[in-house]
Amino acid sequence: MKVELLEAIDGEEAISIFQKKRPDLVLMDIVMTPIDGLVATRKIISMNPQAKIIIVSQYPEEEFKREAFACGAIEYFNKENLSAIPSVIKKYLQTPYK
Repeated sequence: MKVELLEAIDGEEAISIFQKKRPDLVLMDIVMTPIDGLVATRKIISMNPQAKIIIVSQYPEEEFKREAFACGAIEYFNKENLSAIPSVIKKYLQTPYK
């Protein structure tokens, strides 16, 4: 499987990259400025409801997880559990982005 990694320094750049490149999968942090990852997730999902976004955060609290799913994220990972991410990425890359 060929993988191209793209990196954004903030939520605005993440949105811009998504518009231009239409990646199959997005890993999004919550804490970014001026637009945080949840706002960026909402905007990306509003552009394309089939976008696959995984939120990765240092916040283990359930309220952040609920908010991430309410914004349209398909998964939520605490940064302390990053070892599980490769298998989840593989799972979601099995079905190409539309």
